[in-house]
Amino acid sequence: MPSETGFPRADVENDFVRARRRQILARLAYRLHREPDDVSLILPFDDVVSALGRTMRSRSGRLIDGVVQTDAALNPGNSGGPLVDSQGRVVGVNTATIMGAQGICFAIGADTAEFVASRLIRDGRIRRSYVGVMGQGVPLHRRIIRYYDLPSDSGLLVESVVAGSPAERAGLRERDVIVRFDGRSISGVDDLHRLLTAERSGQSAEVEVVRNTELRKLFIVPQSQRD
Repeated sequence: MPSETGFPRADVENDFVRARRRQILARLAYRLHREPDDVSLILPFDDVVSALGRTMRSRSGRLIDGVVQTDAALNPGNSGGPLVDSQGRVVGVNTATIMGAQGICFAIGADTAEFVASRLIRDGRIRRSYVGVMGQGVPLHRRIIRYYDLPSDSGLLVESVVAGSPAERAGLRERDVIVRFDGRSISGVDDLHRLLTAERSGQSAEVEVVRNTELRKLFIVPQSQRD
């Protein structure tokens, strides 16, 4: 901004903030054993968190919950670096950016990252349970929704059942539509994925399916997911 003399006026406050930001980044990078450019920092009136609780699809097809959306600078190669606030607290792990989308970046929430890290340290992998079905979300007929007082207007259509799987032993068939699992509403594949945690393995759960126009209740015992 020009001064009254016509010469450019130095933005001392912003320059100080930027310098302070780089100083904090350098100290954090040293303590985290990373390069300063691998650390993304959120400071007041600088980078901001624009949304919480976002979701993002992983390469395996699973939906990642609790994603943090921010405009903190994130360049290719920065993935895996910590996203920290002005107090030096890690709030997430930098994961992805949308190129050409005004710097919108995404970080896995700290709670999710901590959970995954602890399981990798303990087991060497993330263990989940599975039931052995493949399918997709489909809308339900309004009459069926009203008649059975279903909580959602869609369910998980079973397109195939793996031979010898928990689903086959439970009696699930192709064309069944799963609408509840252990009392939780199922409207698609992602809802079932969220419930199939490692703790579910070996525990019987009630599954409600719509077969033709009839609501049936089956009992299924998820197993530990195969390697």
